[in-house]
Amino acid sequence: MATRSRIPAALLAAGAIIFATACSTDADSNAQDSSAPTTAPTAEVGPTTSEPDSSTSTSQDADATQTGPSDTGELLAVDAITAAEDLEPGGTVVSVDYERDQSAWEVEILTESGEGIELLVDAQTGEELGRMPTNLDEEQMAAPSVSAQDAANSGLEAKPGTITSLELEREAGIIIWQLDITADDGSEWELDIDSETGEVLSTEQD
Repeated sequence: MATRSRIPAALLAAGAIIFATACSTDADSNAQDSSAPTTAPTAEVGPTTSEPDSSTSTSQDADATQTGPSDTGELLAVDAITAAEDLEPGGTVVSVDYERDQSAWEVEILTESGEGIELLVDAQTGEELGRMPTNLDEEQMAAPSVSAQDAANSGLEAKPGTITSLELEREAGIIIWQLDITADDGSEWELDIDSETGEVLSTEQD
């Protein structure tokens, strides 16, 4: 009985050794597969794009901002005042402003009947492009001793150039004409002129 029981045990031991060897072989094979180098996909290179040249655009923008009535052959402020007074006889000009984007002068007038109107005057022809009622400031509700035309002439004598804006205002208790002038050298100036005497009260560079 003892001899019979040892034979199956030997066979079982041999089978276990064979099974363990096979498992070890498979593990080695798997390890080799996992350690194999992988090839990364090659990134696609798209067409290159060049940045637009901003210098041309900047130059064009600069030219646009420098455009004014003096260098486009358009009516000057004194011409716009005359045109507005012809369009509204008996009226008093209290404000003039050049609108570059419309190529027109925006002129505010105190009418003979004491009402405020705003005229849009074509800077090329002096013709009326439109009009509408407007609320004037208190200091603009009476005609000053010095007219807009006289104030413009006084301002240009003090600072030769091109008027882009002229308005009747109150400052420090005094009613003045305030002018914006682009001088012949391109510099920007603001002038205050006494609306009663025509005296130039201040000249400041912006």
